[in-house]
Order: sequence, then C-alpha cells, then structure tokens
Amino acid sequence: MKIFIIGLFAVDRLLKLHFVSTGTYILNRGIAFGVISANPELVIVSHFLLTSLLIYYLYKTRLDNLAKNSIFLIISGSISNLIDRFMYNGVVDYISLWIFPKFNLADIMVVLGVLLLIFLELNEYYKNVQSRRNRRG
Repeated sequence: MKIFIIGLFAVDRLLKLHFVSTGTYILNRGIAFGVISANPELVIVSHFLLTSLLIYYLYKTRLDNLAKNSIFLIISGSISNLIDRFMYNGVVDYISLWIFPKFNLADIMVVLGVLLLIFLELNEYYKNVQSRRNRRG
C-alpha cells in the first residue's frame, strides 16, 4: 500500500509540474477554499507543524496497518502541498469539477486518508458498543 501511496505522490508532483509549465492551474495561497490567504506565513508554519506532528504520531504510536496507511496517505498529500507552498508560495490546483473549487490529487489523498480514519474510528466504536451489549446478555 505504501508503494501505491508513493506512486500517487509522484503522479501529483508530475501533474503539478505539467500544469505549471502549461499555465493551466490556479494558485491557492490559503488553506481550504482560500481561507487565510492574506497571511501565507501563518499558513506555511501551521501546515509544516501539523505535518510534522502527523509524522511524529505515525512513528510513535501503535496502529494497525490500515490506520498507518491512512495517516501515511494524509502525510503524503500534505507534503506534496507543502512543497508547492515553498516552490510557488501557494498550492497548485488543477482539477476542476463544476460544483467544487479547483483542487489537486494531494487534496484527494488527504481527504481519503481522513475519511478512512473516521471510518476506522466509527468501526472501532461500533465493535466496542457491540462487545458491551454482548457481555450484558
């Protein structure tokens, strides 16, 4: 799974290079939907700190493989967008769907990782509730 995630990271980097070279992208200087775009330094520092904390959490906690992979997915997408912030002073967005603001593959990786973590937590909660019910009889 990690090789697949690294492959997604590489594809995102290559797509960003392509779209920057052709000029068919937008630059998001803020976070989601351009929020806090007036203070790019704050965005870069917070992005770097959150990514660093996720890396620390990944390597210092005991998690099952699926949870590790979901966090690795988030970290990989985050690092790709962080590279953009240093290279272009904003995130290169190149995917356009009619009802959403532009986004990129790294954003998809982050969202999928977060959704997977939410699913894993809800599943664990459900198992714990069922276990308590079964013990009561």
